[in-house]
Amino acid sequence: MLLEAAAFPVPSEIILPFAGYLVYEGQMGFLMVVSITTLASLIGSFIDYYLGFKLGQRLLAGMSPLRYINQQHLRRAEAWFTRYGPVAVALFRLMPAARVLISFPAGAYRMGKWKFGGYTLAGCLPWNVFLVCLGWWLGSSWSAVVGAFRYVNLVAYAVLVLLGVWVSHYLIRRRGR
Repeated sequence: MLLEAAAFPVPSEIILPFAGYLVYEGQMGFLMVVSITTLASLIGSFIDYYLGFKLGQRLLAGMSPLRYINQQHLRRAEAWFTRYGPVAVALFRLMPAARVLISFPAGAYRMGKWKFGGYTLAGCLPWNVFLVCLGWWLGSSWSAVVGAFRYVNLVAYAVLVLLGVWVSHYLIRRRGR
């Protein structure tokens, strides 16, 4: 969970239902699993938050090696994040793929540590409880959960790739004008 929250491709959609299955089998306790996975999610999220905090200022100050980022876009993104950032931090935690990406801008735009931690907890805890309960509820048929979430992850990653391709295409076309 720490690795997933720090933006490594480790899917909680498989880990947590399996942990729920282990709760069902009596090999782990529900509160222990939810507590440890939520703590790991918080720690991993703070890793990306601090990366954004330290490295994001270079990006925001225009010292980025990325040619397609301009100050006007960054100012608009900052205004959006200032207005909706806390809600985005909590809600993005409930979305596959997007959940691990929100910590970096939270750090880059200097969201308060306590506010970030609180909203991250508000998003991570229900996600973790839901998936652990799902694994527990499905009991010995937890492999069906793995199969179902594999497709959810594939769709989420495909959407992210398509979004990346679209943004790249848009930026290249715009640069050509």
